[in-house]
Amino acid sequence: WDFSLGSIADVAGNLAGTNFAAANLAGLNVDSIIPVMSSVTPPANAHYINGDVLSFTTVFSKAVNVVGNPSLTVRIGLTDRLATYISGSGTTSLLFRVGVLPDDADSDWIQLQSLNLNSGSIKDSSLNDASLTLAAVNMANVVVDGSAPGVIAITKPNDGYYRSTQSLAWSLQFDKIVFVTNTPTLRLNVGAVTKTLSYLAGSGTNTLIFSYTTIPGDVAINGVQLLPAIDLSSGQIKDVYGNMIKTSLSGFGLSYA
Repeated sequence: WDFSLGSIADVAGNLAGTNFAAANLAGLNVDSIIPVMSSVTPPANAHYINGDVLSFTTVFSKAVNVVGNPSLTVRIGLTDRLATYISGSGTTSLLFRVGVLPDDADSDWIQLQSLNLNSGSIKDSSLNDASLTLAAVNMANVVVDGSAPGVIAITKPNDGYYRSTQSLAWSLQFDKIVFVTNTPTLRLNVGAVTKTLSYLAGSGTNTLIFSYTTIPGDVAINGVQLLPAIDLSSGQIKDVYGNMIKTSLSGFGLSYA
């Protein structure tokens, strides 16, 4: 005991002794060091499309325990998305994931914005709250493009009368360059009969040509009509990253008198 700044006495004025039995403090530990995020392992450098999953592993300086459902805010383009906590409680590494949705797009790089507790907690075994400060991470080569190419213009055949064995060609212009596999088709009502326009050309550009060759018996006095969807049952049309096109042609005038 150190009585240089004061004293300890009983009610009668007897000073306390300065000797005491040594205490066993082997089980008493002091830990006031908070866990901090030392690094983030981002998704692999690649182009991610609709349906892909972006995985982020946050690495802390100490093992942490998770309660509740924390999340990471991920900025994709101008939109903030939440990567949900998946696993890692009791270790130094926590895994978060978010799926790419249609129209998610970021041509330069995605960014981490914040680590959110969402009324839960991230603590070490001494119950020190983990720091929510994000570690720096470079995601310049993680590119997200979940946007599906869509048709923005349709060019019909020239007006006129078409005889048997003549070709009718329609051009579909997309808002992105597209690539064709096998033979997608369009459907065309010629009179009371539905005909098939087969893909003819244009893969690797933003304009695809579909063609139908008339046969004896085709009659459409009041014109023809395209059905309002591209048929991908016999082929595929995707952008350079693999996003399948929007097949709808609704919104265009599809009757041609």
